[in-house]
Amino acid sequence: MLRIFLLLTLLYSLNHATEYPKPYAQLGTPLFEADKLFIKYQDLPNMKDKVRHYHYNSKELLELGYKIEKDPKRDKKKYILGLRSLQKEHDDLIHTLHGNLLHTIDTNDYDSFKEIVTIGGDMLFSNRIILKRSMAYYVTYRTRGAIDALETAYLSLSSDADLFEYVKGHMPRVHLIKSFFSDDGVANELRVSNNERYAYVANGDYCLKVLDIRNFNQTSEISNYSFSDESCQTLSVEISADQHYLYVSDPQNGFSIIDISEPNALFLRGNYSPFKARKSVITPDGKFSFVIHMDKGMSILDISTKSEIKLKANFHHGLKINALALDMNRSRAYIGHTEGFSILDISDIQNPREIFTTPIIEGVNDIVLSDNSNLVYLACGDAGIKVYNISNDDAGKQLSTCLTPAYVHHLHRYKHTLYASALNDGVYTIDAHSPHELKHVSTYKLDQPKASAFSAQLNSNDDTLYIAYGKHGIVKARLQD
Repeated sequence: MLRIFLLLTLLYSLNHATEYPKPYAQLGTPLFEADKLFIKYQDLPNMKDKVRHYHYNSKELLELGYKIEKDPKRDKKKYILGLRSLQKEHDDLIHTLHGNLLHTIDTNDYDSFKEIVTIGGDMLFSNRIILKRSMAYYVTYRTRGAIDALETAYLSLSSDADLFEYVKGHMPRVHLIKSFFSDDGVANELRVSNNERYAYVANGDYCLKVLDIRNFNQTSEISNYSFSDESCQTLSVEISADQHYLYVSDPQNGFSIIDISEPNALFLRGNYSPFKARKSVITPDGKFSFVIHMDKGMSILDISTKSEIKLKANFHHGLKINALALDMNRSRAYIGHTEGFSILDISDIQNPREIFTTPIIEGVNDIVLSDNSNLVYLACGDAGIKVYNISNDDAGKQLSTCLTPAYVHHLHRYKHTLYASALNDGVYTIDAHSPHELKHVSTYKLDQPKASAFSAQLNSNDDTLYIAYGKHGIVKARLQD
């Protein structure tokens, strides 16, 4: 009943006038406007009685203010004393509201924190200490969802030296990388040999390159592979488990298998080129390759005999497929496309069948699975990283979203850490111990303006990150976290 009454009287006040009484407006208008916000907080601890009392007094003073506006001879002293009393109630309510806000921070209740801040906005942050505490919490957990009332301050932190100094220790650490190796072409993807002697680079118009990286500061090209017509646009490269073969995807030359048993003398083992290949994923046994087309399809190839590649199946989704991950234990393929992600049943590998799909407005650029394949992590561009529970593959459920500073298009996972490559930025280290709460821990980025990280890979010791940095070539970064 109280809630209904408050809402009715609020509507009455709103309909009464589009502006508040002009007498003493500098004091009165903020107090009357605050009444509308306080009503939205009435269910918070220790707020209901105070909100009700404030609302009654505000309503009475509002009516008196309108009367004084019409008849200046009325008692202005009563009005000004009432406003001063209402100001004390206002300050007490703000103090109680601050207590509720700090409680959400202390208990790490981000959803409640977001709700309180979204309602109150600037009204909450006239107190500098509260602003600092709130901003420190926000920059720590902003990956759970942006809050408009704090986002402007977050994006302009550099202009507030005092606030930046207070919160900088809560922000993701930035590791600037000053050295890189680049000669020609665009490094789209790279794979590093287990002994970290060689880097195999899908180098765009310059096809495939093999680099000697034993001393990274003296990296040199030792060989390359160019297709017979000397025209290529190599986008992706995978390396076999035994380190004997590279699986190369190229829109102009299709899918190829390159023998790298002698890195100084690469030669073509097999090629399949009826389609424009964008990326391939190889089954753990090395017998099949799932090849994503540049257009709207995917092919499954039998590569058990490297020199005789055979088509097993084509799958046309109707949408452009960007990424794929495999779980052969459950006979499942997970595909990311321009409108979301889908699950395919591949128990009959010659007849892949879609059994589940979920829409994602931003689309999916890349996809990786957890160790037990119950979770899928999706790179969703400007929407950051999304996590879905796929343990029941006919009812995928979103668990969380992790916002990122820039457009994410590639993911690499190691245990409970994601390495997310971003356009016009670097590689974000994402703590994924809890699928419900991913956290951006640090960023590895090249010290070059608007340099884009295209993809990243950990070495076999899991202590060094190798990054394909497009036109800037490749980067080696020792992990510092």
